[in-house]
Amino acid sequence: HSTIAIILMVLGGCSSYKSENGIEESAGFCLNEFLKTDSKIEVIGKTDVVKHINLTGEVDYNPDKVFHFTSLTEGFAQRVLFSLGEYVEKGQLLAEIQSPELIRLMTEKNRLIAEIKAAQRELQAVQSMYNDQLTTERELVSVLSELEKLQAEQESIHQSLKFFNYNAEKNVFEIRASVAGYVIEKNVTPGMQINSGDDLFTISELSTVWVMAKVYAANIQQVAQGMSVEIKISAYPDDIFEGEISDLLPVFDSKERVLKAKIVIENEALKLKPGMVADILIKNQTGERAYIIPVDNVIFDDNQYFILVYHSDCNVEIRPINIYARNSNFYYLNDGIKDGEKIITQNQLLIYEKLKS
Repeated sequence: HSTIAIILMVLGGCSSYKSENGIEESAGFCLNEFLKTDSKIEVIGKTDVVKHINLTGEVDYNPDKVFHFTSLTEGFAQRVLFSLGEYVEKGQLLAEIQSPELIRLMTEKNRLIAEIKAAQRELQAVQSMYNDQLTTERELVSVLSELEKLQAEQESIHQSLKFFNYNAEKNVFEIRASVAGYVIEKNVTPGMQINSGDDLFTISELSTVWVMAKVYAANIQQVAQGMSVEIKISAYPDDIFEGEISDLLPVFDSKERVLKAKIVIENEALKLKPGMVADILIKNQTGERAYIIPVDNVIFDDNQYFILVYHSDCNVEIRPINIYARNSNFYYLNDGIKDGEKIITQNQLLIYEKLKS
């Protein structure tokens, strides 16, 4: 209460008048050291004009980091070792599959092993006979050719088993993660019948995500590739995620009646999850320059914007201003103020009311 009394005593008795140019100025008013210390006086200068465009959007997967796992054969899932949303390492075992294809391959493998042994014995016998000149070279070549054919078939079976990640100890096909990431889709459970071509699960890396911004017709001319953006998510009210528009997709979304702007965001902390709603602030660098005043430093009264221009402790001017451009943080002026002029940026409303009284 003592502080308020001192301020009122300092300001009491002040009046104002209009100068010849119509600007309202103080008469008999001075800032003493106490009030001056409690206020702020800042120099005004020009800066680049940055217009803000507010959009909404949604966090989405980066499709370049999404990997689909499809069944290569029919069978049924013997074991499934992961759940939706879990993180998996590269090479981790995800599922074991029993399949008729495995039975066919193993039967064929065993047949070839037996036939190759028989062909090798026959080749050895024919080679001996050929050395003793008891058979022709054509017979030797024929037996050798048959052995090579069987060995090629065996190699084909071996490659097939390798392709299906065959586990000889358990006699199952294994499905292993070819990349590290999060399981974002799962369509398989233990005991489930599987057909060739079925989508079993999807893994995605979330170290980078896309934010797809909705650009309505009124904003299309103002939004362009390369513009800086700030993104806020309601789950993290104190965090601002920064990025830039990497692409403005040329395809019109007829359902939502918008174009989509793609923003690629680094997500090392994994805070951004696909499906989250995003508030997007686009910063449009216009290439123009103007005087900048923070929104909180401007007084709005009787349908007019004012600032308090400081000339000296005993000369504080109430000056009306015309807003050239604005964003959520600043007003921009291109006239009505000069380089190097000072304005009061704290306690200005209190001083304004006393100057008017």
